[in-house]
Amino acid sequence: MAEDARVRKTKQKLSAALVGLLLEKDFDDISPAKLCEQAGINRSTFYRNYKSLSQLKEEMEGKILAGVQWPVKLTNGAADRRAIAEQLERLKEDRDLFTALSSKCFREDIFDKIRDRTIVLARASYPQFQTAQQTYDYDNLSTCVICGVVGTVAIWFMTGMEQDVESLADFLASRITETVVKLKRV
Repeated sequence: MAEDARVRKTKQKLSAALVGLLLEKDFDDISPAKLCEQAGINRSTFYRNYKSLSQLKEEMEGKILAGVQWPVKLTNGAADRRAIAEQLERLKEDRDLFTALSSKCFREDIFDKIRDRTIVLARASYPQFQTAQQTYDYDNLSTCVICGVVGTVAIWFMTGMEQDVESLADFLASRITETVVKLKRV
């Protein structure tokens, strides 16, 4: 069932207000009352849409994670770099949201969740193996490269995103492609 336009607008206001507050303070220091004041809505409207602030935060994270993709094939260099560049551009466009959700007050920040989601997507693309050792080797190598890629992106993000998107996408695509070649030998 599609959301009513008023509900969407209310949720957008609440999300924007939460991002603004998270840029100023820790999640644990934000109350529903403060959020509602910042969003310009009353608390009953908040509770009509969410059971808690955590539910709102999880919904915001879910939208980010839904956009995470793992370029499984990596056989077309230009297309692969373009797909990676698109995800990096999205990160730049939603900078405040990512900054808010990568706050040090969270046990797992958004980059940890992106890494975990990417690992799940990569595992879903594994070919069938003849032995458990092949599966184990493949899993270890792909997990290492994913951790490296997401870690590189997180550092790029936290240091101000000064490197241009295209050169970072080229670098990441080449690292992933090298790993895919190694994985095919497993």
